[in-house]
Amino acid sequence: MNDLIHGDCLEVMRGMDAGSVDSIVTDPPYGIKMFKSQWDSESVPIAIWQECLRVVKYGGHILAFSAIRNQDIAMGRIRDAGFEIRDTIIWLFSGFPNSVAIDKWIDKRKGKERKKQWVKCGNPRATGGRFGSKFGVISPGAKKAYEKKGMVLTDDNNPISDEAKQWAGYGTQLKPTYTPIIMARKQYPGNEKGHYIVSLAEGVLKYGGGVINIKGCKVIATNGEKWPANTIVDSDMCEKMKQEEVPEIFYCAKTSARENQYGMHPSQKPINLMRYLVRLVTPPGGIVLDPFAGTGTTLIAAHKEGMEYIGIEKEKEYYEIAEKRIFEHTRQLNIFGGADAK
Repeated sequence: MNDLIHGDCLEVMRGMDAGSVDSIVTDPPYGIKMFKSQWDSESVPIAIWQECLRVVKYGGHILAFSAIRNQDIAMGRIRDAGFEIRDTIIWLFSGFPNSVAIDKWIDKRKGKERKKQWVKCGNPRATGGRFGSKFGVISPGAKKAYEKKGMVLTDDNNPISDEAKQWAGYGTQLKPTYTPIIMARKQYPGNEKGHYIVSLAEGVLKYGGGVINIKGCKVIATNGEKWPANTIVDSDMCEKMKQEEVPEIFYCAKTSARENQYGMHPSQKPINLMRYLVRLVTPPGGIVLDPFAGTGTTLIAAHKEGMEYIGIEKEKEYYEIAEKRIFEHTRQLNIFGGADAK
C-alpha cells in the first residue's frame, strides 16, 4: 500500500475509495505566505477537508497542524466539512520572532541608510538567502566564513532620524513558542435525528476507529507511566523552562541535520514528533494518509511505526526530496532491518 503520489491532493483523493484510510496526519498550508511561498498563499479550502472526511473510516481521526493567527479558519473549515473537533494539541518549541523593527523601516522611508553589520541569525531559513551586494561589499571568502557561522548581514540597530528614535524598540510580532495541532474525528453514522446508530463500543468493533492509543503514547517518567497530554515540548523549550521534565508531557527534539540532508521544507517537522502523532491516532498496521506530504516526514514516521501510508505532494521540489528520503529510509531498513531502524 505504501505510496507517494505527485499530484493535486483533491484530485487524487477523489479517486480513492470511501473509508479507505484509518487516519490523516498532515501539516497543510497555513495561508500565511510563509517566506513568501506561493504554495502557502491561502488556507486549505473546505472541499479538501470534505474529501478527507470521505476517505477516512468512521471514527477515524485527523491531526492537522495550523498557524496561530488563523487556526480559527482551519478549525472552522474542518468542522464545517463534517468532522467533530476533539481537541487541540500544543507543540511547544523555541521559535524565531519574525518581527519588523519599525524604526528601521522609518529610517529607510526617509532615505537614512544605516551601517551594515554581521549578526548571528537564530533561524537561517528566515534570511531567505538574502546575501549579496545590496548588503555591502565583502570578499567571497569572508562572506562564506560568516555564512558558515549562521550569520547574516543586516542594518545595525541604531536609529538615525528623530522619528525612528521615537519608535525604536517597537515591532509587529511576538516570539512564537507553540504550534497548534487540530484533532478531529469522523463521527459514526447517524439517523435522521442526528443520533448515532451505534454506540462507541459497537463503532470501535465495527469500524476499527473512534478511539486514540493511550497506552502506546504514555510518557515514561521517573515515577511511572503518565497519561498522554495535549502538550508536546521540544528540548530547547524544556531548557528555557528551567526544568528537566513534566511527567505528563511528551518531549521531542527539533528536526536534526540528518533529517535535512536531502533538503528541507520551510515547515518541516521532526520525525519523532510525527511518529508520536501517527501512533496516537492510528490502529496497529493501519493506513495513514498525508494529503500534504511535503518532504515525506509523516510517511517515514508511519513506516517506522509499522503503519502503511499514502502521501500526496503537489510541489515537484518537495516530492523529489520525499522520494530521496523514503529511498534512504528503505535502504537503511534493508541494511539494518526492522521498522525502527535509525
